[in-house]
This record gives sequence, C-alpha cells and structure tokens, in this order.
Amino acid sequence: MEYLAEIHNAGSKIEAHVDVRSYQGEVEAEFCTNFAYVNDEIVTLDEVEETLQMLLIDDAYDRWTMEVDE
Repeated sequence: MEYLAEIHNAGSKIEAHVDVRSYQGEVEAEFCTNFAYVNDEIVTLDEVEETLQMLLIDDAYDRWTMEVDE
C-alpha cells in the first residue's frame, strides 16, 4: 500500500510517497519515487538527510500497521 509519509523537522514539513507491503512474511518499505516535498517544494531525496528519510519510512510503516491491525 502506498502512503504519503509526513514528518516535521526544524519547522519544516517533509513528505514523500512510500510503499509498504508484506512479502513472504517480511515487511518491506521503500520510496515510490526519488522526490520528496519540503514545505510543499519538490526536492530530490538526496537533499533530505538519511535520518529524516528513515523517519518517513517509519511513518509509513506505522500507518500500515494501524491498517493491518484493524
């Protein structure tokens, strides 16, 4: 399932499309594109710190687990 993950950092809103799925019993999450949004401006993921990228992945994973648990 695809999610628009969202985090807030240092007064900025950062968003990116993340695909989360279960494959052979393992959960996989990856970015759908090489782009993100920082305060609604398009940037490449390379411009987003790796730590923040992992937080985006975590946000999408959390949303996925909430849906699976329902």
